[in-house]
Amino acid sequence: MGALQSASTPSSCVDIGAIPPASSIRSWVWLGCSRRPAKRSTPDSVLERGSPFTNRYHEEYQPSGPTETQLVQSLADDAWRLNRAVFLETNLISMIGTAKAHLVSTDTGEGQESMAFALVLSEHYKSLATLGLHQQRIARTSKQTLQLLREIQAERQEKERIEMRRAACIYLYQVEQNKAAGNTEPYDPATDGFVFTAAQIKQHLYREQLYSDARNANLKYRSAA
Repeated sequence: MGALQSASTPSSCVDIGAIPPASSIRSWVWLGCSRRPAKRSTPDSVLERGSPFTNRYHEEYQPSGPTETQLVQSLADDAWRLNRAVFLETNLISMIGTAKAHLVSTDTGEGQESMAFALVLSEHYKSLATLGLHQQRIARTSKQTLQLLREIQAERQEKERIEMRRAACIYLYQVEQNKAAGNTEPYDPATDGFVFTAAQIKQHLYREQLYSDARNANLKYRSAA
């Protein structure tokens, strides 16, 4: 995943022979979970608007207006942070566990890995607990953001449905009035304060008529059966 690949890790992760002290690891965990990349303007930034990672969220939620756009961006940011927290947790266990494996003597490789994992838990439980708390906090924030986004979008979409019904009704009336008056100029919904274009209203009327025809045909088939 792009977010995981972009998460920065300390140089000590590369050299497993030099394990930093627990206090340094806790500091690294805290900074790694709470900080965002220093530069958001780089072309390959996974959090930059227009990047493939962020675009997936904008394509899914289709925000309208600055408030919805900001909420969707926050969802993408939280997802990136959560991915990075998991990445740090995995690397921490792998890095320390690999370095500690030679200290454990067992008959099987699986047993050695289990004992090494137990050593990691016993020596770095504070760092792992910090990661767990960060993951819970990020997940909770993301859930609240998603709930707020859905509430705002539901309210906007309901208003749009009401306005579209009104616009369609006035559109049909104005078209008939223009025909009766011999006016060939097409009706512009903006003159009556609507944000919809004539093409959007026509598409809405077409779908409504198509749905009505399909419903009537289904009722006819059922009554004949």
